[in-house]
Amino acid sequence: MSARRKPLRLAIVVGAVIVCACPNTARAETPPTVWDQAKDQTTRDRYATHALAMRSVEEFSLHKDDDVPANFGLIRAKQILEAAHAAESPDPLLRIDLGEIYEKLELNTAAVALLQPALAMAPGHVAAERGWNALAYAFARMDRPASELAAYEQYLRTEVDEEQRASATLNMAEAEMRRGDLKAAITGYEEAVRLAQDVRTGGGVVTFVLSIWGLAVAKDRNADATGAMLEARRAVSHDRLLLMISPQNPGVFFVPAYERSYYLGLGELALTVDSDTTRAKVQHAERAERRFSEYVKAATSDDRWLRRAKEHLEFARKRQKELGKGLAREPDEDP
Repeated sequence: MSARRKPLRLAIVVGAVIVCACPNTARAETPPTVWDQAKDQTTRDRYATHALAMRSVEEFSLHKDDDVPANFGLIRAKQILEAAHAAESPDPLLRIDLGEIYEKLELNTAAVALLQPALAMAPGHVAAERGWNALAYAFARMDRPASELAAYEQYLRTEVDEEQRASATLNMAEAEMRRGDLKAAITGYEEAVRLAQDVRTGGGVVTFVLSIWGLAVAKDRNADATGAMLEARRAVSHDRLLLMISPQNPGVFFVPAYERSYYLGLGELALTVDSDTTRAKVQHAERAERRFSEYVKAATSDDRWLRRAKEHLEFARKRQKELGKGLAREPDEDP
């Protein structure tokens, strides 16, 4: 059960990168040469379809309109590719394009059904890297962590960008925690922290902080309460408003969705230690109780972390009472 960073890139049209696209993809997916085009008209037509679909995504990502749905560019690209029968195309590029679009539209079953045979057909294709990344995200949303890990292993064989590697390593740690292998998860989070702390871009900072959040949760579930609180306080020092794990961050999704409450609850408990006033500490204890209560109510009976969440819920209630007594003795404390 864990939080996943969403994909940071999509395919590109030559010379024009989609928001957060990665340079190595731009370098690899170049149009066919004039000699290729001269020999095969269909080669030129297929690449033109690819370029048109990706341009549609780019245009509506860069030029947002309140009257246009946020995923309009993806829907338009999907229509372009489907009209060109991309799913049956002899060109793996179009199959991977459409599979990636399906994944971004969260049509996960369709994405897997298209990407797996496409990647088997052309494992060395220049777009395969994108395909493995999209396949990993589709498996994550389908709660298939073993398959997700296998896809990431393929992805990391060719990915060289440090930010992307850090993000993938974080997501692999999340998959290990979802499988219940906390030792592997902790090792993965620590590696993601190491990789991300050397990346100075905004995305690297996000991965760095999210890796610390994951490390805190994994240590907590591995019966290392002291280590977990140290990591949670470390995460809060970078993310005091808990924005990176909040519903306001569109770049992160949780599997299952109620897993978010566990992260937020642990963050609120950390803030009962690090807040400046007793009143603020009481408020954070109340929020921690609310978050862990949300988790307990939403969790299934076979949830492996349910018992630990119930322990946190009880602790948050006790913490409120303890802090409340201190607050009663300090009536003039500033809010």
